[in-house]
Amino acid sequence: MIPAINISEPDMHTLEVPDKNKTILIPDHWDECTKREVNDLFCRALHVVLDNVTMYDYYLYALKRLDIFKPGLKVSIYSKVLGERWRQQYFSAIYFYASKTLSWAFKTNKEGRMELNYNTVRQNLPMIQVGRKKLYGPSDLLEDLTFGEFRNAKAELDKHYLFAKDPETRAESEEAMDAFMACLYRPAERRAKEANDDPKSRAPFNAKHINTRYTRKIPMWKKMQVMLWFTYCISYIQTEDLLLDGNEINFSPIFPKSLDDDKEREVKLNSRGTGWTGLLHSVAKEGVFGDAEKTDQTLLFDVLLYMYKNHLDNIKIQQQQKRKSS
Repeated sequence: MIPAINISEPDMHTLEVPDKNKTILIPDHWDECTKREVNDLFCRALHVVLDNVTMYDYYLYALKRLDIFKPGLKVSIYSKVLGERWRQQYFSAIYFYASKTLSWAFKTNKEGRMELNYNTVRQNLPMIQVGRKKLYGPSDLLEDLTFGEFRNAKAELDKHYLFAKDPETRAESEEAMDAFMACLYRPAERRAKEANDDPKSRAPFNAKHINTRYTRKIPMWKKMQVMLWFTYCISYIQTEDLLLDGNEINFSPIFPKSLDDDKEREVKLNSRGTGWTGLLHSVAKEGVFGDAEKTDQTLLFDVLLYMYKNHLDNIKIQQQQKRKSS
């Protein structure tokens, strides 16, 4: 079951340049940028959050990267002729304009600190190359992810967050992050030459042997981007309306908040996603997809849709019981 993905339609700002008879489109969201632009901007924005780069440097970089503004020879000449004061005023005006049009990459959290606002379900890192090895990840909105891949990735991500709270368990936190990436990214599956399947299809997932040989070498900014994307996809699936088989469905009723609340990360480290494991056995008990192993191999959205139909059936049963008792 593949959901219809609603990637944002272009709703860009426009900048008119009368003397050049030119109109420049300025993106207002990640989805309005190319994938390469997204990855470059994300990497630079992450450095801002980590205090390695100033916001001014980010805005200037973004303006250049998006081909909105590139200070050329004319600006250099004016700076020399009119002096440093003119140059400062000029770039202050540029900074002010950028702050009004390109600040969508950031947001302020509950503690008042600035963080990245990576609010997109589009997969901007479908392939990550590590040396000569190419690792392939899930599609937009996790649409081709199996329940087992999702469940284990979520468990490893929770472990990463839990270990990251204590400086003494930083190594364990990094190991969990690498395992999280390995649940999502793997080399292409080896196939016979005559096969017509997608050559970029990931090798089968093995929860008993999560190989981090390649994922541990992935640059940290890419790991952070995948982590934020995965987290946002979960939030999107939990709250937004999706189009499945022509029907608009909202999965929020089947996602108890306790399953994804930060407090639920305080679980036994030996468990692999207690809440999701419970759901696995509950669905497997019904036998609609087979045993637990077969259920783990089923697409995430097929499992969610089955749970949603059960939810609707339960509502109907409760309504019928109320009518009988009244």
